[in-house]
Amino acid sequence: LEFQHTFRAARDHRFVWGAEARLDRITGGNYFFSTKETHDQRLYRLFANDEWRFAKNWTANLGAMYEDNDISDGEISPRLAINHVFSPEHSWRAAYSRAWRTPSLLEHDGSGLICATPPLIPCIATIRGNPSIESERIDSYEIGYRGSFADRALSVDIRIYHEKIDGLISIVDDVGVAAFVNNGGVHVDGWETQLDWRPRPGTRLVLAHAYTRQH
Repeated sequence: LEFQHTFRAARDHRFVWGAEARLDRITGGNYFFSTKETHDQRLYRLFANDEWRFAKNWTANLGAMYEDNDISDGEISPRLAINHVFSPEHSWRAAYSRAWRTPSLLEHDGSGLICATPPLIPCIATIRGNPSIESERIDSYEIGYRGSFADRALSVDIRIYHEKIDGLISIVDDVGVAAFVNNGGVHVDGWETQLDWRPRPGTRLVLAHAYTRQH
């Protein structure tokens, strides 16, 4: 169930806020004590964002979301983005955001055997959740450019980004048991670009390319 309200708070401010409540219910069989018992997770969110035109051709978006659920403590996810249109055909943007990935019910509560369908090996491993596991945290930075050329028949969009993930959830072997733990992190660097050409009405050609490197 989600509620959202959008309104213009002032001449240069457009505001949106809302709330959400969600129930996830899982029956897992082999993954949850080999029973038909249900496992619930309740989640509540409150979010807001202010679009502020603080100068001519400049726009800032400042927002945040607060989330509370049965697995992790309350977490805040902020986001800040700035856009500048320096001509009708050209603009650039910069953004920072933080997000969280809550452990799944399997990673938190799972306990049982991983089994395959006969005639394969019936049960191949024992899996164990981790009630003390923490959420993964993702910090993302990006800058981008968008431009139009040839009377807007050709558009270019370029994005360069860096992402840092802490508390990465991994599976480790704990004396023959597959256990979930927070195990290190990863840095992701990359760029994406897209060319969009419309040489004539009814014809569109798109060329896109992405490069990603993980540490």
